[in-house]
Amino acid sequence: RKAAEHRRYVRSTYGPNCDSLTFYIATSSYNTVSELGEPDVVDLGPIFPEMILDDSQADVHIKIAHKTMHAYLYEGSRLKVNAGIAKDAGQRPEEWFCRIDDDSYFSAPNFRYLVAYKQWRADDLIYAGSRCFWLKH
Repeated sequence: RKAAEHRRYVRSTYGPNCDSLTFYIATSSYNTVSELGEPDVVDLGPIFPEMILDDSQADVHIKIAHKTMHAYLYEGSRLKVNAGIAKDAGQRPEEWFCRIDDDSYFSAPNFRYLVAYKQWRADDLIYAGSRCFWLKH
């Protein structure tokens, strides 16, 4: 599968520089970690049954935007839960996450430097990257 190959490339290039790495898929059947064989893959389909699935006939740009929106919803709720767990354990919670296409290269050390240089805080609303104008309503 092409997507699995992309994930393998990300894991072997810039993935090791990230604190954590999560890939999102959207299928109609619930895929457990053991079925996927990839512990860093989250299947959003069963979590959000109303979402457009990867194998649908919808336009690819619509599918990407829809999956991105649901990944943000999933990550937001996960970060809230993990922040409570980290606080209870006396640890520092995760504060940032990045959405990156699997065909892009990301430099985690450069991103950390950018955050420090710009003095961004976790509660600041930041959009760092290029905007896509292909999805118009």
